[in-house]
Amino acid sequence: MTYGKKNLSDLSLAPRALVLLEILSFSTKEKKFTFSTLWTIDNIHFFYVLQERPEVRLEDIVLHGYDSFQTPPNGGKPTDVNIQIDFLNIRSVDVVKMSFITDIFMYTTWRDVRLVYPANKTIEKISLQPDFRKSIWTPDVFIYNAIEGKVMEAIIPYVSLWLKNDSTVIFGARLSLELSCDMLLGLFPHDTQTCDLVIKSLTHSITDMDLHWSKEDSLTLGDYIILPQFEFADPTPENCTEDKKKEKKPREFACLRGVIKLSRRYGYYVMNIYIPCILIVFMSMLTFWMPVDAVPGRVTLGVTSLLTMITKQYQAALPSVSYVVALNVFLSVCIAFVFSSLLEYALVIALRSHQNRHIPEPNKGRAVDAETHPVCWDKLFSYFEDTDVIKIDRYCRILFPALFVTFLISYCSFIIFF
Repeated sequence: MTYGKKNLSDLSLAPRALVLLEILSFSTKEKKFTFSTLWTIDNIHFFYVLQERPEVRLEDIVLHGYDSFQTPPNGGKPTDVNIQIDFLNIRSVDVVKMSFITDIFMYTTWRDVRLVYPANKTIEKISLQPDFRKSIWTPDVFIYNAIEGKVMEAIIPYVSLWLKNDSTVIFGARLSLELSCDMLLGLFPHDTQTCDLVIKSLTHSITDMDLHWSKEDSLTLGDYIILPQFEFADPTPENCTEDKKKEKKPREFACLRGVIKLSRRYGYYVMNIYIPCILIVFMSMLTFWMPVDAVPGRVTLGVTSLLTMITKQYQAALPSVSYVVALNVFLSVCIAFVFSSLLEYALVIALRSHQNRHIPEPNKGRAVDAETHPVCWDKLFSYFEDTDVIKIDRYCRILFPALFVTFLISYCSFIIFF
């Protein structure tokens, strides 16, 4: 195929498309080509001009004697390295492993005056082959709290290397990370977790290399990141090296921290745990309005409420931790109220049975009492001898709901203001 100026009007559409694809893919191992295009819609002419663009070689930017293990000179000061991180997504948060998985784009920028910008380049920055970073000095930064990590790649690795005309180097890479996150679940499911992404230097102390967040958009979060269990605000960049600088310890290392706060969505627990449990507790209190003699109805209602509450506790999807969380307290108190209503009816039945018991002749009665009723129970029931069992139900109609509402107010206040 001959490259030059051609008139393609005499070609059919398919050959013209083939010519275009062939031009776009034209390259050799020694040379690369740029091209300018112009479409004329009326006559459908396609003019193209190919120009040779020489590739930047390593020896063009690295002079003889360059030491890739030595930090770039900075007037006796530590080499400044700027970090920028873009959170592309947060895929999952694992409470059991106390970790979260995220994809980020990490840009590392530093200035190395030992690198030479090609004189034949008039643009502000040029793209270098990513393999060049093995031959030049690069910051030995690493993710301190990473459990696992890898460079993302589909067809090729997602990495880039740029050199600006002021000897500034920009290295970017897309990383997939699993980061550890220490979680405190005491307020579950109303907890807010603080997760970090910590960046440190591996071998260069703060006297040789210092880390900084980029001045603009140092830490950003994608607009379309949605987690089913958590919602989050914009991450906060922090410098965790300031205190170490004041101490001036020679083997302290630079440190940056990106803070993400994850607030748990509790709508599921309100609809599936809180509201059903509150209704079950109030339903168990209906036994106080039922007649004392309605034994099957009151027992069935109390036992059913208790079993339902226990089932709800096992279905609550509580985190597997060794300490008590807020939802544990709520469910335990609800079970205690349901059990207390059942226990109250047992007390009422026992008192009614004691009061309605037929009292025989004195001599005969003492013998029967000594055989069938222990003295301790007689003393216990003697305190309620003149008590109307119906009044106990009446008192409980007010006492139980009042205590439960007080607990609900206290529970909500603790969650909100703690």
